[in-house]
Amino acid sequence: MREVTFIRRNQQRWKEFEQMLEAPDSVNATTLSDAYVQIMDDLAFARAQYPDAKTTEYLNAVSTRLHSTLTRNKRLRADKVRRLFFYEIPLAFVQLRMHMLIAAGVFLTCAVIGYLSAVNNEDFARTVLGYGYVEMTIENIKSGQPLDVYNQSEPWRMFLHIAYNNIMILLRTVGFGLLPVVGAAYLLIPNGVMVGTFMGLFAKYNQLPTATLGIWIHGTLEISAIVIGCGAAIRVTEAVLHPHTYPRMEAFVRGVRQAVLVAIGMVPLLLVAALLEGYVTRFYATSALLNLSIILASAAFVVWYVVIWPGILVRRSHGV
Repeated sequence: MREVTFIRRNQQRWKEFEQMLEAPDSVNATTLSDAYVQIMDDLAFARAQYPDAKTTEYLNAVSTRLHSTLTRNKRLRADKVRRLFFYEIPLAFVQLRMHMLIAAGVFLTCAVIGYLSAVNNEDFARTVLGYGYVEMTIENIKSGQPLDVYNQSEPWRMFLHIAYNNIMILLRTVGFGLLPVVGAAYLLIPNGVMVGTFMGLFAKYNQLPTATLGIWIHGTLEISAIVIGCGAAIRVTEAVLHPHTYPRMEAFVRGVRQAVLVAIGMVPLLLVAALLEGYVTRFYATSALLNLSIILASAAFVVWYVVIWPGILVRRSHGV
Protein backbone atom coordinates (compact mmCIF):
# COMPACT_ATOMS: atom_id res chain seq x y z
CA MET A 1 0.00 0.00 0.00
CA ARG A 2 1.29 3.47 -0.89
CA GLU A 3 1.92 5.78 2.03
CA VAL A 4 -0.55 8.39 0.78
CA THR A 5 -3.29 5.74 0.61
CA PHE A 6 -2.46 4.55 4.11
CA ILE A 7 -2.74 8.12 5.41
CA ARG A 8 -5.99 8.81 3.57
CA ARG A 9 -7.64 5.69 4.97
CA ASN A 10 -6.69 6.36 8.59
CA GLN A 11 -6.29 10.11 8.89
CA GLN A 12 -9.74 10.76 10.35
CA ARG A 13 -9.31 8.07 13.00
CA TRP A 14 -5.92 9.47 14.01
CA LYS A 15 -7.47 12.94 14.41
CA GLU A 16 -10.07 11.43 16.74
CA PHE A 17 -7.28 9.95 18.82
CA GLU A 18 -5.61 13.34 19.09
CA GLN A 19 -8.91 14.86 20.18
CA MET A 20 -9.17 12.24 22.93
CA LEU A 21 -5.73 13.27 24.15
CA GLU A 22 -6.84 16.89 24.44
CA ALA A 23 -9.42 15.93 27.10
CA PRO A 24 -8.56 12.41 28.33
CA ASP A 25 -10.60 12.73 31.54
CA SER A 26 -13.80 12.94 29.51
CA VAL A 27 -13.05 9.74 27.58
CA ASN A 28 -13.97 6.24 28.73
CA ALA A 29 -10.91 4.26 29.86
CA THR A 30 -11.81 1.36 27.57
CA THR A 31 -12.02 3.71 24.61
CA LEU A 32 -8.54 5.00 25.35
CA SER A 33 -7.25 1.45 25.57
CA ASP A 34 -8.87 0.54 22.25
CA ALA A 35 -7.32 3.62 20.66
CA TYR A 36 -3.90 2.56 21.94
CA VAL A 37 -4.29 -0.92 20.42
CA GLN A 38 -5.28 0.56 17.06
CA ILE A 39 -2.46 3.08 16.96
CA MET A 40 0.08 0.38 17.87
CA ASP A 41 -1.21 -1.78 15.03
CA ASP A 42 -0.93 1.15 12.60
CA LEU A 43 2.55 1.92 13.93
CA ALA A 44 3.68 -1.67 13.40
CA PHE A 45 2.46 -1.53 9.80
CA ALA A 46 4.11 1.84 9.20
CA ARG A 47 7.43 0.64 10.60
CA ALA A 48 7.41 -2.29 8.23
CA GLN A 49 6.34 -0.36 5.13
CA TYR A 50 7.65 3.18 5.69
CA PRO A 51 10.38 2.95 8.36
CA ASP A 52 11.89 6.40 7.69
CA ALA A 53 8.70 8.30 6.87
CA LYS A 54 7.20 11.21 8.80
CA THR A 55 4.02 9.15 9.15
CA THR A 56 5.87 6.59 11.26
CA GLU A 57 7.32 9.32 13.48
CA TYR A 58 3.86 10.83 13.90
CA LEU A 59 2.27 7.49 14.89
CA ASN A 60 5.13 6.85 17.30
CA ALA A 61 4.46 10.19 18.99
CA VAL A 62 0.70 9.60 19.25
CA SER A 63 1.19 6.08 20.65
CA THR A 64 3.59 7.44 23.28
CA ARG A 65 1.05 10.06 24.37
CA LEU A 66 -1.73 7.49 24.52
CA HIS A 67 0.42 5.15 26.57
CA SER A 68 1.30 7.92 29.02
CA THR A 69 -2.36 8.88 29.34
CA LEU A 70 -3.39 5.30 30.02
CA THR A 71 -0.81 4.79 32.74
CA ARG A 72 -1.94 8.00 34.48
CA ASN A 73 -5.65 7.27 34.17
CA LYS A 74 -6.90 6.67 37.72
CA ARG A 75 -10.13 5.06 36.57
CA LEU A 76 -8.17 1.98 35.57
CA ARG A 77 -7.31 1.30 39.22
CA ALA A 78 -10.81 0.12 40.14
CA ASP A 79 -10.47 -3.07 38.13
CA LYS A 80 -6.70 -3.07 37.82
CA VAL A 81 -6.21 -6.82 38.24
CA ARG A 82 -8.92 -7.75 35.75
CA ARG A 83 -7.62 -5.34 33.12
CA LEU A 84 -4.05 -6.42 33.76
CA PHE A 85 -4.69 -10.10 33.14
CA PHE A 86 -7.45 -9.85 30.53
CA TYR A 87 -6.30 -6.83 28.54
CA GLU A 88 -2.79 -5.48 29.09
CA ILE A 89 -0.96 -8.81 29.31
CA PRO A 90 -2.77 -10.37 26.30
CA LEU A 91 -1.94 -7.24 24.26
CA ALA A 92 1.71 -7.71 25.20
CA PHE A 93 1.47 -11.22 23.73
CA VAL A 94 0.43 -9.67 20.41
CA GLN A 95 3.68 -7.72 20.26
CA LEU A 96 5.70 -10.81 21.21
CA ARG A 97 4.26 -13.39 18.81
CA MET A 98 7.38 -13.78 16.71
CA HIS A 99 9.64 -13.79 19.76
CA MET A 100 7.60 -16.57 21.38
CA LEU A 101 7.71 -18.60 18.16
CA ILE A 102 11.48 -18.26 18.03
CA ALA A 103 11.75 -19.37 21.67
CA ALA A 104 9.46 -22.35 21.04
CA GLY A 105 11.45 -23.34 17.96
CA VAL A 106 14.77 -23.27 19.80
CA PHE A 107 13.32 -25.16 22.76
CA LEU A 108 11.78 -27.90 20.59
CA THR A 109 14.98 -28.30 18.59
CA CYS A 110 17.02 -28.74 21.76
CA ALA A 111 14.41 -31.11 23.20
CA VAL A 112 14.61 -33.32 20.09
CA ILE A 113 18.41 -33.37 20.34
CA GLY A 114 18.20 -34.35 24.01
CA TYR A 115 15.59 -37.03 23.32
CA LEU A 116 17.52 -38.70 20.50
CA SER A 117 20.78 -38.53 22.45
CA ALA A 118 19.25 -40.13 25.56
CA VAL A 119 17.55 -42.88 23.55
CA ASN A 120 20.81 -43.83 21.89
CA ASN A 121 23.21 -43.23 24.79
CA GLU A 122 22.22 -43.69 28.43
CA ASP A 123 25.44 -42.05 29.57
CA PHE A 124 24.24 -38.85 27.93
CA ALA A 125 21.23 -38.89 30.25
CA ARG A 126 23.53 -39.37 33.25
CA THR A 127 25.58 -36.38 32.16
CA VAL A 128 22.56 -34.11 31.74
CA LEU A 129 20.30 -35.28 34.58
CA GLY A 130 22.90 -36.55 37.04
CA TYR A 131 24.07 -40.08 37.76
CA GLY A 132 22.08 -40.50 40.96
CA TYR A 133 18.82 -39.27 39.47
CA VAL A 134 19.09 -41.53 36.41
CA GLU A 135 19.90 -44.60 38.53
CA MET A 136 16.96 -43.86 40.82
CA THR A 137 14.64 -43.48 37.84
CA ILE A 138 15.82 -46.76 36.31
CA GLU A 139 15.19 -48.53 39.62
CA ASN A 140 11.71 -47.01 39.80
CA ILE A 141 10.97 -48.21 36.26
CA LYS A 142 12.12 -51.73 37.07
CA SER A 143 9.96 -51.80 40.20
CA GLY A 144 6.88 -50.77 38.24
CA GLN A 145 6.72 -47.22 39.64
CA PRO A 146 8.40 -45.14 36.91
CA LEU A 147 7.32 -41.77 38.35
CA ASP A 148 7.72 -42.59 42.01
CA VAL A 149 9.95 -39.54 42.34
CA TYR A 150 6.76 -37.47 42.69
CA ASN A 151 5.88 -39.37 45.88
CA GLN A 152 9.10 -38.56 47.70
CA SER A 153 7.81 -35.61 49.76
CA GLU A 154 4.62 -34.17 51.20
CA PRO A 155 2.36 -32.38 48.66
CA TRP A 156 2.40 -28.98 50.37
CA ARG A 157 6.17 -29.01 50.78
CA MET A 158 6.60 -30.05 47.15
CA PHE A 159 4.21 -27.31 46.00
CA LEU A 160 6.07 -24.56 47.86
CA HIS A 161 9.48 -25.71 46.64
CA ILE A 162 8.40 -26.08 43.01
CA ALA A 163 6.44 -22.81 42.95
CA TYR A 164 9.41 -20.88 44.30
CA ASN A 165 11.86 -22.59 41.96
CA ASN A 166 9.71 -22.07 38.86
CA ILE A 167 9.04 -18.41 39.56
CA MET A 168 12.74 -17.78 40.16
CA ILE A 169 13.51 -19.47 36.83
CA LEU A 170 10.94 -17.24 35.11
CA LEU A 171 12.42 -14.08 36.63
CA ARG A 172 15.95 -15.13 35.68
CA THR A 173 14.71 -15.92 32.18
CA VAL A 174 13.33 -12.42 31.68
CA GLY A 175 16.31 -10.84 33.41
CA PHE A 176 18.77 -12.71 31.21
CA GLY A 177 17.20 -10.92 28.25
CA LEU A 178 19.44 -8.00 29.22
CA LEU A 179 22.34 -10.07 27.90
CA PRO A 180 21.86 -9.87 24.12
CA VAL A 181 21.46 -13.27 22.46
CA VAL A 182 23.38 -15.08 25.20
CA GLY A 183 20.65 -14.51 27.79
CA ALA A 184 17.74 -16.36 26.21
CA ALA A 185 20.01 -19.04 24.73
CA TYR A 186 21.56 -19.70 28.15
CA LEU A 187 18.15 -20.78 29.47
CA LEU A 188 16.44 -22.16 26.38
CA ILE A 189 19.15 -24.57 25.30
CA PRO A 190 19.87 -26.40 28.59
CA ASN A 191 16.19 -26.55 29.58
CA GLY A 192 15.20 -27.88 26.16
CA VAL A 193 17.93 -30.51 26.21
CA MET A 194 17.00 -31.50 29.77
CA VAL A 195 13.31 -32.01 28.98
CA GLY A 196 14.13 -34.00 25.85
CA THR A 197 16.67 -36.10 27.73
CA PHE A 198 14.14 -36.83 30.48
CA MET A 199 11.58 -38.08 27.94
CA GLY A 200 14.24 -39.99 26.02
CA LEU A 201 15.29 -41.87 29.15
CA PHE A 202 11.74 -43.16 29.63
CA ALA A 203 11.45 -43.97 25.93
CA LYS A 204 14.58 -46.11 26.15
CA TYR A 205 12.82 -48.28 28.74
CA ASN A 206 9.49 -48.36 26.83
CA GLN A 207 7.81 -46.05 29.34
CA LEU A 208 7.20 -43.05 27.08
CA PRO A 209 3.34 -43.21 27.18
CA THR A 210 3.36 -43.47 30.98
CA ALA A 211 5.85 -40.65 31.33
CA THR A 212 3.98 -38.43 28.87
CA LEU A 213 0.60 -38.86 30.58
CA GLY A 214 2.22 -38.33 33.98
CA ILE A 215 4.83 -35.63 33.60
CA TRP A 216 2.83 -33.39 31.29
CA ILE A 217 0.01 -33.10 33.83
CA HIS A 218 2.03 -30.24 35.25
CA GLY A 219 4.62 -29.88 32.49
CA THR A 220 2.19 -28.41 29.95
CA LEU A 221 1.71 -25.20 31.94
CA GLU A 222 5.21 -25.17 33.38
CA ILE A 223 7.11 -25.52 30.11
CA SER A 224 4.72 -23.19 28.28
CA ALA A 225 5.34 -20.47 30.87
CA ILE A 226 9.11 -20.87 30.67
CA VAL A 227 9.15 -20.80 26.84
CA ILE A 228 6.88 -17.74 26.78
CA GLY A 229 9.18 -16.10 29.34
CA CYS A 230 12.12 -16.78 27.05
CA GLY A 231 10.17 -15.09 24.26
CA ALA A 232 9.90 -12.02 26.50
CA ALA A 233 13.66 -12.17 27.09
CA ILE A 234 14.23 -12.22 23.33
CA ARG A 235 11.99 -9.14 23.05
CA VAL A 236 14.24 -7.26 25.50
CA THR A 237 17.28 -8.33 23.51
CA GLU A 238 15.70 -7.06 20.29
CA ALA A 239 14.88 -3.72 21.94
CA VAL A 240 18.55 -3.30 22.89
CA LEU A 241 19.99 -4.34 19.53
CA HIS A 242 17.31 -2.92 17.19
CA PRO A 243 15.43 0.04 18.69
CA HIS A 244 13.80 0.81 15.29
CA THR A 245 12.45 4.40 15.28
CA TYR A 246 12.72 4.84 19.05
CA PRO A 247 15.72 6.19 20.95
CA ARG A 248 17.57 3.15 22.25
CA MET A 249 16.74 3.83 25.90
CA GLU A 250 13.03 4.29 25.15
CA ALA A 251 12.98 1.08 23.11
CA PHE A 252 14.70 -0.71 25.97
CA VAL A 253 12.15 0.57 28.51
CA ARG A 254 9.27 -0.52 26.27
CA GLY A 255 10.81 -3.95 25.81
CA VAL A 256 11.33 -4.37 29.55
CA ARG A 257 7.75 -3.30 30.25
CA GLN A 258 6.38 -5.89 27.85
CA ALA A 259 8.64 -8.55 29.34
CA VAL A 260 7.51 -7.70 32.87
CA LEU A 261 3.85 -7.90 31.82
CA VAL A 262 4.46 -11.35 30.32
CA ALA A 263 6.29 -12.48 33.46
CA ILE A 264 3.36 -11.37 35.63
CA GLY A 265 0.97 -13.23 33.35
CA MET A 266 2.97 -16.43 33.65
CA VAL A 267 3.11 -16.47 37.47
CA PRO A 268 -0.46 -17.87 37.87
CA LEU A 269 0.34 -20.60 35.33
CA LEU A 270 3.44 -21.60 37.29
CA LEU A 271 1.49 -21.65 40.56
CA VAL A 272 -1.16 -23.92 39.04
CA ALA A 273 1.59 -26.11 37.56
CA ALA A 274 3.18 -26.39 41.01
CA LEU A 275 -0.18 -27.36 42.52
CA LEU A 276 -0.63 -30.04 39.89
CA GLU A 277 2.90 -31.35 40.38
CA GLY A 278 2.57 -31.42 44.15
CA TYR A 279 -0.93 -32.80 44.50
CA VAL A 280 -1.99 -34.47 41.22
CA THR A 281 1.01 -35.89 39.33
CA ARG A 282 1.67 -38.39 42.13
CA PHE A 283 -1.63 -40.08 41.14
CA TYR A 284 -0.57 -40.46 37.50
CA ALA A 285 -1.44 -44.19 37.49
CA THR A 286 -5.08 -43.64 38.55
CA SER A 287 -6.65 -42.72 35.20
CA ALA A 288 -5.02 -42.18 31.81
CA LEU A 289 -8.20 -40.45 30.60
CA LEU A 290 -8.11 -37.97 33.50
CA ASN A 291 -4.43 -37.28 32.87
CA LEU A 292 -5.06 -36.65 29.18
CA SER A 293 -7.99 -34.37 30.00
CA ILE A 294 -5.84 -32.23 32.30
CA ILE A 295 -3.07 -32.03 29.69
CA LEU A 296 -5.46 -31.04 26.89
CA ALA A 297 -7.28 -28.52 29.08
CA SER A 298 -3.96 -26.94 30.07
CA ALA A 299 -2.81 -26.74 26.45
CA ALA A 300 -6.17 -25.31 25.35
CA PHE A 301 -5.99 -22.60 28.02
CA VAL A 302 -2.47 -21.58 26.99
CA VAL A 303 -3.51 -21.34 23.33
CA TRP A 304 -6.63 -19.36 24.23
CA TYR A 305 -4.85 -16.93 26.56
CA VAL A 306 -1.71 -16.37 24.48
CA VAL A 307 -3.08 -16.61 20.91
CA ILE A 308 -6.88 -16.58 20.59
CA TRP A 309 -7.93 -14.01 23.20
CA PRO A 310 -5.28 -11.42 22.17
CA GLY A 311 -6.43 -11.83 18.57
CA ILE A 312 -10.04 -11.21 19.62
CA LEU A 313 -8.99 -8.03 21.45
CA VAL A 314 -7.19 -6.71 18.37
CA ARG A 315 -10.16 -7.48 16.09
CA ARG A 316 -12.55 -5.79 18.51
CA SER A 317 -10.40 -2.68 18.53
CA HIS A 318 -10.78 -2.51 14.74
CA GLY A 319 -14.52 -3.14 14.85
CA VAL A 320 -14.22 -6.49 13.06
